Amino acid sequence: MNYRNLSCMDLLINVDCGRTPTELLVHAVARCSKEVVAHLLQSITGIEITDEILLRVLEKASVEYLLTMLKLLHDYDCDGFHSHITSEVMLAAVSNHFDCNVEHVELLCKRGLGAHLVTEQVFAAAAKLPDGQFVIKILLNATGGRMPVTETIVTAAAGNSVQGIAIIEILLGYAGSEMPLTEAVFIAAAGNETQGKEIIDVLLKAAGGSISVTPDLVAAASRNGKQGSQILETLRDRGVVALTQEMILEACWNSVGVRNNLEILYRKRPGKLRLTELMVMAAIASGPEILRFLLNRHRYSDEAIPLGTSGEFAHGDCKITEFLLLAASQNNPERDPVTVMEILLDHGEPGIIIPNAVLVVAVRSESANNLIPLLLDHKGSLLRISELALISSARHQSCELFMLLLNRAADGMEVTEDILLAAADNTHYGTEIMEAIIRHSPHQLHITETVLVAAAMNNNQNPRLMTTLLQYGRGYIQITESMALAAARCTKGTELMEMLLKWKNPVQYSDRMLESAAGNCLGGKQIVQLLIDHFGPRVRITNAALKVTLGACITFDEKVESLAFLLNHYREDALISEEVFQAAARSDAESPIFLELLETHQRANVEVTETLLRSAVRNCRSRPSPLDFLLPRCHGPSNVTEDVLLAAARAGNDDALVLILENYGAEINISEEVLKATAQHCNIYTVKPLLRHLADDAQITPSVLKAAALNKTYSGVDVLDCLVNQEGQHHITPEIVTAAAANNSCGAEVLSHLISRFPAETRAAVTHDAFLAAVFRANWDVLRILEDFGMFTTPQHNAIAHLYDAARIGDIFIARGTLAAGIYPDHSTREGLTPLSHAVVYRCRKEKDTIVRDLLATGRVDVNSRDCLGRTPLYYAVESYGCHHCSRDPITIQILLDAGARIDLADEFGETPLDLAVRQGKYVVVLLLQRAAQLRGECVDGSQGEIVEHKSR
Repeated sequence: MNYRNLSCMDLLINVDCGRTPTELLVHAVARCSKEVVAHLLQSITGIEITDEILLRVLEKASVEYLLTMLKLLHDYDCDGFHSHITSEVMLAAVSNHFDCNVEHVELLCKRGLGAHLVTEQVFAAAAKLPDGQFVIKILLNATGGRMPVTETIVTAAAGNSVQGIAIIEILLGYAGSEMPLTEAVFIAAAGNETQGKEIIDVLLKAAGGSISVTPDLVAAASRNGKQGSQILETLRDRGVVALTQEMILEACWNSVGVRNNLEILYRKRPGKLRLTELMVMAAIASGPEILRFLLNRHRYSDEAIPLGTSGEFAHGDCKITEFLLLAASQNNPERDPVTVMEILLDHGEPGIIIPNAVLVVAVRSESANNLIPLLLDHKGSLLRISELALISSARHQSCELFMLLLNRAADGMEVTEDILLAAADNTHYGTEIMEAIIRHSPHQLHITETVLVAAAMNNNQNPRLMTTLLQYGRGYIQITESMALAAARCTKGTELMEMLLKWKNPVQYSDRMLESAAGNCLGGKQIVQLLIDHFGPRVRITNAALKVTLGACITFDEKVESLAFLLNHYREDALISEEVFQAAARSDAESPIFLELLETHQRANVEVTETLLRSAVRNCRSRPSPLDFLLPRCHGPSNVTEDVLLAAARAGNDDALVLILENYGAEINISEEVLKATAQHCNIYTVKPLLRHLADDAQITPSVLKAAALNKTYSGVDVLDCLVNQEGQHHITPEIVTAAAANNSCGAEVLSHLISRFPAETRAAVTHDAFLAAVFRANWDVLRILEDFGMFTTPQHNAIAHLYDAARIGDIFIARGTLAAGIYPDHSTREGLTPLSHAVVYRCRKEKDTIVRDLLATGRVDVNSRDCLGRTPLYYAVESYGCHHCSRDPITIQILLDAGARIDLADEFGETPLDLAVRQGKYVVVLLLQRAAQLRGECVDGSQGEIVEHKSR
């Protein structure tokens, strides 16, 4: 129920809407402004302030809204307000990470609280808050100074970057020597970037200066970019552990403080750490300073050791691998890839040959203008310029860079059609490159139709690009229909078309030229006029041209103008086809205007068919609706078929269904299928009138109620309630409850309503599937309801939900906490997605890689689990690789490969992770997957691993 204004609220107050005053307030709090809630409290008596209402208020994101609402409720019913404060209410109150949580917590604690209401979870949540010290003091005062100082609470405080030190001191003052000072607490403090050093010092003092320095603790400090070096110095004085690869990787993931942390890590660490390719990879991603530091601190082997093996760089000179060069070629521009590449080349063997794939990746990188000259200067005599490199530079780079490569290519290198095509595609430098190619090879080129078509489609470079090509090939070029079609689609098509029409062998007219021009969003009308002026009566406006215009991506005014222009030239004796009217009915904006234009030209009412109505009812965006135009012209309800009603219902087009019922409600019967679709996708104001027209054989079955439970509109609970009332008999099945649990929009409201009306039946219908549906979608409201009613909920269900959430949002501490509790880490949703599937696509590599490692370290995760599309975590890791600057290293992919991820598992479309990497041009990933296959002795199809430059745009 969507209360949009006070007048709407007045209407609900004064009519019987089937809601108690308290239920009205619950919905108003969830969906309305504070003005509407205040109006409701003033207008209705008998409202009980329940814990559900308080929870709804505390869910709000605005601190101003929250405080105002709590004061309104408190002033309305002070006794009821405080009597319904539960532990869940307190947890919600301290879980909002506002800058100021003090006032609303103070209001809740005004009369004091029982110690049972302020649980460990409440104190832990408060310890994380930016104003946590004040909130904890309020909670202590409210409970008479009773607080369970546990590892969870102390860990939360140690990680608080704003008031961590103040909260730790409060906890120490309260618990003294009884305060738990565990490894988890020190790890949280070591990762605190603003107050970590102070907290570590206080904790050490409380522990008497003794601490167990573990590899995990050192790794956490290494990850701390701001205070990590100070914490590492403190830890180094109190314990010594062997330097590990994990520590180096953690340090390299920082954006600041990397050098200082690394220097301390390498100082006086026992054991000899060998430099692995994975460490070099991380250093490349961190920039030249870190790369130089690592290379200078180690001695190197004379053979390349791939990722995923136990080998290391040992003695002698480092052999720079193709993989490292590829990584440097596509490094983040902010990490100075040119200097990184220079360092790698200087450390490589004198006779190193740059692989072709490295050159291609470098050409396509954002730093190509500096990378390519560097590669040529260092290894020019050993660098083989391939056709693929020339194609990439012609398509993506400047004329200077392309000519630099072309001039350094072998003498026998020809400028092929593929190179010309790439130049024709270049939107910034296409003309310059084409002119340079002509100067370079004036007698060796042949301009083909394919090249001319590509050039004609280059909006930014025309008409100069086409002029250059036509002048060069004027002795043999024949203008074809394909060239004319490309020109008609070009945004500068008028000039191009004039040029083609004046050519010595001009193109012959075809209707396809008109259709291409009609779909041109810029200048299409001018091109059509040019064709009419040139070809005269041969140009006949076709239905296809009208249809293309109606579907063009242009503004409403431009579309009206273009359609009117075409209709003015349309033959009066020709009929406009039904497909054109369907296109008009589908138009986003004000489709009745287009329908009227077509009908006016036709001088006869449009024939309203079932197909036309189906197109119209799927249009939810047009205001007014196309049905406003069509229904008055519809001769009876014969064309308003079940398919039409189903199309409207599945599109969620409430307006269309209401219009149909208003016009033909007495003459149509609603089937069960239509009712089911309406129950799932439409609002209560559509469902109610629909029920009055049910067919005799239509019943409100459990499948209809299940559809209503999935309804995500603002009135989903009203729809279900209405259907239940209509049915008379109540069949609350497990499928209905599970559907509500899976509904993230209003599932909690639906479930609450079912429990309040049918407690016994609903309780009996709650199955394990319902819990899993809520857990896998982190539907906390539903889980809270299930727990409140004692319906089989266990801490494990909440923990699984937390694990899914942590994997999705990259929360390392929550993920580790749930895994440490022994939660099974490989539950899957109905779609087959596991926490690992979510973790591999998280953006930030630091959190992503840590959670992926932790999940796999349990030994209970299937790294090759497949979802409903047959895709594995490796597939999704490949897909997300390189989408963001912080995901440009393939460490996540390597972690999965080390854990046994299979490269050959294809999805239901037959695509493997390697196929995906090839298709998306992810060169580093292709090399990594191929190398893993070779190490395993697996056969990789050569065509699968071939990297190609896509020639089509």
